[in-house]
Amino acid sequence: MLLERGFKDKAKEVFIKSVNSFPLLWSAWLELSTLLTKADKVLFQKLPDCWVRYFFYASFYLEIHQETDCITIITELLKSFPQSVFLFNLIAQASYNNQG
Repeated sequence: MLLERGFKDKAKEVFIKSVNSFPLLWSAWLELSTLLTKADKVLFQKLPDCWVRYFFYASFYLEIHQETDCITIITELLKSFPQSVFLFNLIAQASYNNQG
């Protein structure tokens, strides 16, 4: 509702509170990633210190076309999640986008 009414900054705050309260709520992470830009990296300090955070970073960096950062994070995540189809999908997209 906040987004529909044009309160983007307030919506960011609410989603940050949401992921801090429920770190495994992936839908909140995804909504947050659509609101953030490169300039919002300072808000990353407010995110919970949880393994999901790094999945978010990988998705976010892919979204803002920082494929090298995305691949670096995924490479680390694959050490803990070697069978993750989600991570393989992200690395494929990042590699494809990086072929410029």
